[in-house]
Amino acid sequence: MRALKSKYLEFNPGGFYLEPQKATLEKYLLSRGLLNHGDGVKKIEKPGPGNMNAVFRVIPYHARSFVVKQARPWVEKYPELDAPVERTSVENSYYHYVNRYQDLSGFSPKILGFDPQNSLLVMEDFGESTDYGFVYGKDLQFGQQDLNAACTYLNKLKDIPVPELYPANIALRRLNHQHIFKLPFTDNTFELDHVQSGLGKLAKNCKQDHKLLERIDDLGKIYLSQGSFLLHGDFYPGSFLKTATGFKVIDPEFSFMGPEEWDIGVFMAHLFLSGTPVTMIESVLKQFEKSHAFSQSIFSGYVGTEILRRLIGLAQLPLEMTLDQKQLLTDLSLHWIKTGTIDKLST
Repeated sequence: MRALKSKYLEFNPGGFYLEPQKATLEKYLLSRGLLNHGDGVKKIEKPGPGNMNAVFRVIPYHARSFVVKQARPWVEKYPELDAPVERTSVENSYYHYVNRYQDLSGFSPKILGFDPQNSLLVMEDFGESTDYGFVYGKDLQFGQQDLNAACTYLNKLKDIPVPELYPANIALRRLNHQHIFKLPFTDNTFELDHVQSGLGKLAKNCKQDHKLLERIDDLGKIYLSQGSFLLHGDFYPGSFLKTATGFKVIDPEFSFMGPEEWDIGVFMAHLFLSGTPVTMIESVLKQFEKSHAFSQSIFSGYVGTEILRRLIGLAQLPLEMTLDQKQLLTDLSLHWIKTGTIDKLST
């Protein structure tokens, strides 16, 4: 912990390092006008795991709780991986833009403060909540109401005017590109058999499929290119919150102007990974409002590629699947990527 703090202060000399220390956090918040004078920090909690960033819930003595989030020049869950701190600026831009529109403003937190020097956001707190990571287990799944809300969100996001100026977010996209389109399909040091016995062989078969690799490379180039649609960028269960006031969408730090097929492709991949019933997946496909230029081939490719990278890449999910089940899902993904069509939803 001390080593990381020193690393951050070397990166940002004289900066503020977010940590669960009441006195220092209270001083910082008062200096930024984020706490009323006479108030103080009663309690600091972790609202969730915080894969990319340091995130804390702050509970004052006399005011409503709020969330404080800081980006460091690394991935919080994997400090050995460098990551651009500009991601909080992208997140701030996204929230400010989409929250201007009534149909979207109820889905995401309001921004209470932004400190670009310290890559720190202060946001509305939704209270006790959980992300939708539970859908990867055997006992709980998405409800139809959840899926309807997610589809509504994606459709409304496409309805709002395209922002004239929006951050390219190219540094974070390049990092994401490596972990989605490159590293899972190259020889790397990640021991998949430590995740599940036999997974390494499954990955080896993918890495030796040259037609597959060529298509994934093409899809990666499209991902990195400038597109015409404002995207959340990481539309999967870890970015959804189940709250007392309904379905919420958070963590848009991967947001960019990109291909229409990206958000829905990633979302669809996680419906398969979570074992969502085919009838419910079909309902999502019917609800999503495609433009006249929507590419079935790109969409199918993104669905399959996201599934593969979650099965054989570093960003593992808490999947309760046998190796045989992963093999079946891999076979489907290979078919979708190489044929450019989802002509079957199950084996």
